[in-house]
Amino acid sequence: MAPDRISNLPDSILCHILSFIPTKQAAATSILSTSWKSIWLSALTLDFEDKTFNDFISFRNAVYRSFAWRKTTLPILSFRIKCSNKNSPNCPNLISKFVYIAMQRNIENLKINVATEFSPCILTCKTLKVLKLKRLKIVEDFSHQLDLPLLKTLHLSKVYFKHHEYLVKFLSCCPILEDLQLKYLTVPDYDVAKEKFKTLPNLIKARVSYYHDSISFTLVCNVKSLHIEFCKWKCCTKLPMFHNLTDMELKFSYASWTNSWWNWLLEMLECCPKLQHFTIEDNVNELGNQSWKDPPKVPKCVSSELRTCCIGGYNGKEFELQFAKYIMQNSKVLHTMTVKCTSSVDMNDMRQIFMKSFSPARDSSKCKLLFVQ
Repeated sequence: MAPDRISNLPDSILCHILSFIPTKQAAATSILSTSWKSIWLSALTLDFEDKTFNDFISFRNAVYRSFAWRKTTLPILSFRIKCSNKNSPNCPNLISKFVYIAMQRNIENLKINVATEFSPCILTCKTLKVLKLKRLKIVEDFSHQLDLPLLKTLHLSKVYFKHHEYLVKFLSCCPILEDLQLKYLTVPDYDVAKEKFKTLPNLIKARVSYYHDSISFTLVCNVKSLHIEFCKWKCCTKLPMFHNLTDMELKFSYASWTNSWWNWLLEMLECCPKLQHFTIEDNVNELGNQSWKDPPKVPKCVSSELRTCCIGGYNGKEFELQFAKYIMQNSKVLHTMTVKCTSSVDMNDMRQIFMKSFSPARDSSKCKLLFVQ
């Protein structure tokens, strides 16, 4: 029989290995041998999802036992819980209890994906560094409890805020936040709220997805990396300067490429003097025949900073071609232009059109033109 090399590893390494799998699977290793019986209880992570259990009661009991059987002095650095059960009236209270217990164990990473009301106790956790919330409902004012001094990563997805002030106050309690994701939030009177946001001074990267265009650019103007996704676009308010931005991706799921849109895009580029990597993508298959006119002034980032540019959702429209041409002919340090064509575009025809359209005077060795589908 081959030697059991894994079991001979130190318990600390075995616990580290078990931290990468759901807790239910980690607990199953207890039947391997006597030496494995309690190793899973020393793992520094807990990860639960109700769908992996026969019913909600089994799920609840498993979470309770995992907390009860652990040494109270052993920290829980990461706790993830996902619950899709909508038929349990006690679900909100149970989730709050689980989170409260985890908070007593110096938790640093907390992920909650539950369609229930938000537990304000989370906002008093002084050890929390990563917080990811999905489908939660924030329905009460918790401003007097705000205290997240170590939080560096905050991801909110499909979270409901009863009042816009709750979101403003939430973000204001994260003084050293570096990574922010806001995806499809429900915020009443957001147009009012976005004027109240203050710039997050330590923010490095932001990813924002909205059903509309109401984004507070002031909130994220210090970032180095910015990803914005709009399901619907209309003319945005005045833009701030993005002095640190080097990587930007704009994605539109339902946009109208009007002249005002082009004007806004050029203004955005003007406000990003250090932009080096730019991606723009539109997932709409039927776009109007809009015209592109070269602006009298080339944005600084285009002329002297832009290294890579990617145009996604390319449909072969004339204005798309003209925009690509404008970028290539005005970018002095551009290394790569990537054109991601839709399935309806003939790649060979597109290559020929591009080659005929661009001035032969341009040194093609300075910039690679790539076509992908």
